[in-house]
Amino acid sequence: MSSLSSSSLALYVVDRAGLVQFWNPACEQLTGWAASDALGRYLPTIDRESRREFDDLREDVFNGKTFVGLERTRHHHDGHLIELSITTAPCATATAPHERCWALFTTSPLAAKRKPQCCTTQF
Repeated sequence: MSSLSSSSLALYVVDRAGLVQFWNPACEQLTGWAASDALGRYLPTIDRESRREFDDLREDVFNGKTFVGLERTRHHHDGHLIELSITTAPCATATAPHERCWALFTTSPLAAKRKPQCCTTQF
């Protein structure tokens, strides 16, 4: 995942339990959460009210769905709300190519409001 570290896109990866396994510098800049605050922990931008929704989304991703342009409000480290566009994809590893063991998320600030789209492509 080292090549993802230098991406200008805010990228993070969670495992099946929702624990952050990867958090790049662009994600730190966008959310204010340092990698040391995120890695190995439940996604720090999620509040209690959004947890169920995120768990359901994560489960859908691990079942093979991808989502493009989901509009969500999350919490910046300093407490203010940030509106994001989120795209997801299930990922596998070279040692277990048919097992979805990671979920890759890209996030970006919302430039304009638009209707979220869902892609039901199965991997």
